[in-house]
Amino acid sequence: MDVRRAFFGTPGARRGLASTIAVAFALLFLIYAAYWRSPAAYMVGANTTSGAVLVVAPALAVVVHYYGDAVLYTFAAALVPPVASLLARAALGPWSAVKGDRIGFLRDALLAFVGLGLAVGVLAVAVGSALRRWTPPSERPLSERFFGPPEGRRLAYAVIVVAAVLAAGLSLWLYATYPTYQPFAYAVFGVPVAALVYFHWRGVALAWLGDAAVVLGHSAAIAVIRADLDYVADPGLLVPALTTAISLGSLAAGAAVVLRELYAVVSHRLNTAS
Repeated sequence: MDVRRAFFGTPGARRGLASTIAVAFALLFLIYAAYWRSPAAYMVGANTTSGAVLVVAPALAVVVHYYGDAVLYTFAAALVPPVASLLARAALGPWSAVKGDRIGFLRDALLAFVGLGLAVGVLAVAVGSALRRWTPPSERPLSERFFGPPEGRRLAYAVIVVAAVLAAGLSLWLYATYPTYQPFAYAVFGVPVAALVYFHWRGVALAWLGDAAVVLGHSAAIAVIRADLDYVADPGLLVPALTTAISLGSLAAGAAVVLRELYAVVSHRLNTAS
């Protein structure tokens, strides 16, 4: 019974986990379909592996295991991004992108991507289990897990907007010295914002928005400077940038969880000592 529960989770959670994975697959398929249909996806040198496996899959799989504690569902979640991206590229990408042979492209790539996805699943089980032992998930409503308590959301949104404005201003100021589009660097800059937002409001979607806002602020500034709306409208440019921001936002949320627990432990010891 314990082995079955470890692999499949609790009976009450299975439907929610299956629904989450199905919705994630549908959304990611549509997102990557738009991405692979954009010429910019090939001009900037992006690829399925980095965009789907190394960026999105770990974040999704860790979240599923942290809240679901079900090994098979975690592996399924790790496979969702690479498989969705691969199918979108084979089905809807330009003919030249798959060298004219969609079936052959799927056959050659699927095994490698599944292997990478399974490796990500193993890592996600380890990380998710460690987080569950460190700080078990609360019984908060789903809306609060994603967006925090209702009474604090307006302030959280205000902080996120300020972060976007500051990122845009920084991009305008630095453009004379660094006249390049650097969404991944700004996604890294957004990690402290995401960690701060999650630390105070404990909403994972707010953490995602915090990091994504910094990237979008940078993209908007570059679009204004170069008079080119593709930087804020072309999926070939936006999808890699925003998926990286969301993944780093998830990492920042995990770091914030650890910081909250450490803060609670240190505060307790100091109060006890005094």
